[in-house]
Amino acid sequence: MLEAPLTQEERRFAADNHRLIHAYLLRRGVPEEDYYGAAALGYLDAVRRYLSEPMLRRHAFATIANRAMRRCVSHAMRARYGRRHQLQTVSLDTGGTDGGPLSALGDLRADEQLEEVLLLHALAEKLPQQQYELVLLRLSGYSVREIAAAKNISEKRVRTQLRKARGLFDQLRAAPSSRMEALS
Repeated sequence: MLEAPLTQEERRFAADNHRLIHAYLLRRGVPEEDYYGAAALGYLDAVRRYLSEPMLRRHAFATIANRAMRRCVSHAMRARYGRRHQLQTVSLDTGGTDGGPLSALGDLRADEQLEEVLLLHALAEKLPQQQYELVLLRLSGYSVREIAAAKNISEKRVRTQLRKARGLFDQLRAAPSSRMEALS
């Protein structure tokens, strides 16, 4: 990773963008006290690469940093918990993880995650393919500018399409939760 100390320019750049580490950990719901070091290593690697490889500058620094931090945090989680550190198998055919009904899952977080997945599937059915692709790119961490460049459309159009998709997503979320009721 970091073979040599950072240069003065790299240190200054890292200090100016340091907030990205805290924002990443907060957004991913990763305990800062456990994984700050791993995220910081990825972040510093991203700083060095971003300033030394001009090709990376066509992307937002936050995108490069988030990917590097995700790689390092994932590696630290695998080292700590093994490859299946937070995965829980849920079968929609037979019910929950223990074979019981899905509604009997004690883990509220698993219910919320399933609800989000079902909402995304419902959103995919209602959005045109191109608009859904924009949503997926945004969820993958690409900036509006990067999406516009990749899809060869204006940033304003990307924002408008994402805003419309968000509105539909909010409507689906506010609707009575027939998705979960149908599974129980």
